[in-house]
Parts: sequence; C-alpha cells; structure tokens
Amino acid sequence: MFNSISNNFGAGQITFKDYQAPNYVVLNAKVEFDPTNSAYQACQQLEITVPDLTIDRSTIGGVFVRFVETQHYSWGDAIYDGGTVLKSWIKDKNTIVVEKQPWFDENGPLILYFVTMYAQLNQGANTIKGTKQRLTVTTVDNYLRFSSDTFVVVFDHWVFMHLQFSSCTYAYRDSPWEATFEQMPADVTADVPVPGGGNQFHQDCFGMGECHIENKIFTMDSPVWVYLLGLAGMGIYGTRIVVQWYMSEKSHKVESPGIYWVMSSIGAIVLYIYGWLRKDFSIIFGESLSYYIYMWNIGIMGLYKRVPRWVIVLQAMFPLVILALISKDFQTFYDSFLHNDAVPPKLLWFGIAGQFTYEIRSVYQLVYSMRRRESVLPLGHWVLAVAGSFMIIAYGLIRHDWVLVIGQFAVFFSIRNIMLHFAYKQRIRKEESQV
Repeated sequence: MFNSISNNFGAGQITFKDYQAPNYVVLNAKVEFDPTNSAYQACQQLEITVPDLTIDRSTIGGVFVRFVETQHYSWGDAIYDGGTVLKSWIKDKNTIVVEKQPWFDENGPLILYFVTMYAQLNQGANTIKGTKQRLTVTTVDNYLRFSSDTFVVVFDHWVFMHLQFSSCTYAYRDSPWEATFEQMPADVTADVPVPGGGNQFHQDCFGMGECHIENKIFTMDSPVWVYLLGLAGMGIYGTRIVVQWYMSEKSHKVESPGIYWVMSSIGAIVLYIYGWLRKDFSIIFGESLSYYIYMWNIGIMGLYKRVPRWVIVLQAMFPLVILALISKDFQTFYDSFLHNDAVPPKLLWFGIAGQFTYEIRSVYQLVYSMRRRESVLPLGHWVLAVAGSFMIIAYGLIRHDWVLVIGQFAVFFSIRNIMLHFAYKQRIRKEESQV
C-alpha cells in the first residue's frame, strides 16, 4: 500500500492498494474530486505522482469514472447514477495518467475507481496464468442470480473477478442486496463499481452503482431510513389501537377515544410519505381513503378547538399539495407507480384491494357516526379491518415488505374489539331481560 505524492486535478491524497511485479502492477483505489475546481479545468489529462513503481511504461488499462445523481420528483427521489470507462496508463515510474473526458463534468463530484492491472509496455513474457474458478454465489431464498460466466481467478497477492448479474427476485429489488462469494479470499476488501443497464435520464451512458466486498460478502445498500420511516408510521398506528383497546377493556365496551383519531392522522401522514418513497401506489391509495375521515372524527369530538387554525389548514392541504405536484410530472408518476417493475400488476391490484378493504372501514365508520352525530367505532368497522389486515399481510409477505407485515399486528386487537362488541351486546340483553 502507498499514498500518492500529488495530482494535477485537485483531488486529495490517494491511497493505493498495490501488488507490483517486475513486469506488471495491480492497483486498487477510489478517489472523489470536484470537476469544477481550477486545477481540473486547467489540465489536459489527469496525472497522479506516486513513489517509484516497478515498471516505467505500461499498456493501456481501464479506470471507471462514476457520478452520483438523484432527481427529485413530487412523489420522491429517483437515482440516475451513471458512468463509463476511461483509458489509463503508467507514463513513467512516478506518474499514472487517466484520460480527461468532459462528458460528466456537469454531474460532479466524480469518483474514479482504480481496479486495474498495468502491464509493462514492449516487454515479452507478460502473460500471467491463473486458474479460473466458477464463483458460487449464495443468498437467502436465492433472490440474486448470476450468469454461468461469473468466475474468479485467485493469485497470491490479488484476484481477478468477473461478475455478471442475471436477475433479482422482484420482492427484493427495493432492499439492500447481500450475497456470499464462496471462492473469494476472505482478506479481499474493496469498493467496486457495478456498471450495467440503461440510464433513463442520461441516454448517452450506462447506469453505474457501487458494491462493497469484504470477508467474502458482497453488499449493495439501499436507503434503510425509508424503512425506519415506515416502521415509525406503523408504530404510531399500532400504538393508537393499543390505547383504544386498553380504554375499551376498562369500560367493557368498544370506545372511540380522541387520542385514537389524533394518532391515526399523524400515522397517515407518515405512511403517506413512506408509500411515496417506496413508490407503492397501494399504500398511498389506502391512506388517501381515510385521511379526511380522521379529521372529521377529530372535529366532531371538539379537539380542534385547542389547535391553531393554521395547523388545521396545513393538515387539510397536505394531500392536495401532493396531488398538485403530481400533476406537474404525471407521466413519471404513472410510470413509477403503476408500471413499477418491482410490483407485477396482479400483485399491485391485490395490494390495492387489501388496502381498499381495510380503509373502507373508515368510510363505513364515517357514515355510521354521521347518522348518530358522534364518533363511534361500530362492529362493521372491525370486521372490515380484520379482512383487510389479512389481505395486507399476504401482500406484504409476497413483497417481503416487513413494514406492512409487522404493522398488521393490530389485527389481534381488531378481533378483540369484535369480541368486546358481542360481549357488551349480550350483557345489555341480559340486563334488559332481568328488568
């Protein structure tokens, strides 16, 4: 391992992992730089000054360049990372050169990946022989699949790997990927560029991500905080039903407490955002059915009297603002939600049906309560809740969306409310018969 001495394109010090033989050099490094800086703008090619290498000139090698780009839409963020391969060579014992191309200068900062072997120029006997081994890839449920041309060649001090991705089970496409490479030496640790696929926003280049390999484990991350947000929303929903169940058990009948509706409203906002980030229309559809019903129940119970008017206005405007933003890029919304490759159409409509069954309980509750001019949680509300919950659990299990599955633990409280309803009715009939 060695550190660079300097460079002419405004990057910091670069740390190289290396193996140097008399007739070739293998280098591994990752460096980020800003293409708007004056040093980069002034140079004709990228040059890195390094301590003495074992070779003084090399054949042409390849260095990956990648940019990270996120486009912000009304429904959430879309990732359009991309990149390509640049020519690179060793100019002399102390200089590594990378060609300069202006293609991605406006997409900076840029990342260079050196995963490169440089062979001595104009020297015979450069052939390096190794044994090709099929790379055995293991994942949970076999959700990642690689082609038969995926292999590794292990040398004493370095490895050559050819990794050709084939497909991924749709249920895992939004999740962090992890796989075990059985034949990979355990001491190999590196960040590796992963080129492939089209780039919808940049048609002139291919998409490019980054994976990490360490201790035989291959990983590619996704935004875990999105799932934490979903769990927070489900946590709020779960807590509301626990509170309602506790108060109902105390009074021995089904209660409709104000805190239940306040927490419902907060949970709906959080899950609305979660469905947006997950690009899952069934979640958004479900929350849209109940949003204003929660507000009606809060209002009929007089709880808005303690809330500033501007807060009420913001709460009422939240879904309308989202819909207004959707109208600006409706085609992108349509493609991303209703043509989401991660959710086949039949599964999408099953999820929507589950959410509809679950959320229509709120419409039933609203009609029932409006007739009685008070907030009530009737029997039909809980029956629809149980039916919808089991459909959502099935949908979540198929999609491997544990946020949805865990969130439906409240089905047991819904069943308990049905039991309380019949127990209360039986007690009333018994009391009436005694009179």
